[in-house]
Amino acid sequence: FVVRERQQKSKHQQLVSGVSVVAYWTSTFVWDFISYLIPTAFALVLMLAFDVKAFVTSEGATFFAVIVTFVLYGLASAPFTYCLSFLFKRHTTAQTMCIALNMLFGVLLLLVSFIMAFLPSTQKINGKLVYLYRAFPGFCFSHALLQISTQQLVQEAKERRGERRLWAEPGGSHDRLVAVLARVLPMGVGVLAALMVITPLSPRGEISFLLDRNKVAVIEDRLRV
Repeated sequence: FVVRERQQKSKHQQLVSGVSVVAYWTSTFVWDFISYLIPTAFALVLMLAFDVKAFVTSEGATFFAVIVTFVLYGLASAPFTYCLSFLFKRHTTAQTMCIALNMLFGVLLLLVSFIMAFLPSTQKINGKLVYLYRAFPGFCFSHALLQISTQQLVQEAKERRGERRLWAEPGGSHDRLVAVLARVLPMGVGVLAALMVITPLSPRGEISFLLDRNKVAVIEDRLRV
């Protein structure tokens, strides 16, 4: 929209009419930020509606951090886009390239940083490049959401690990269950083996394990081919 106004000389007409440069850019920024808050509100409502565990918790601290991240991204992305707009003369090209560059900075740089952080040979270099990546709002936004979701997953992993430790600690539920099974299973196996040995010797008739031959229904007519 800014490139279109510059292309159609609308900005020039406003400045000639007495509108100051500060008032022009301030009004443009306020309008763009308010327009940004509408899809942001829908995104936050969807997170609450679908109960996204990585961003929504019962305490509410994680969701508050997500809200702050969205708001700060809107405050930073608009001026960054204004700076990019001076590189283009056509508004259609500017819109396409700004969307592509924001996606590139937000996704590609995050993947590069994420992979380099796991490789021992590139961890130090990545620690320095992160400061350069933070000049792009898209990277800061995606990196912040990644850190928020990672912290939530780490907290859930610690809770599950604590539950497993309580289950496996000496004298705990696991040891009691193993002690009961160690007594019950041999007794059950012995009873089953005794039944398998005694049952065929009973006078009730010829028996195959637990099946009595006299109680099996037999068809009178044989199968004819």
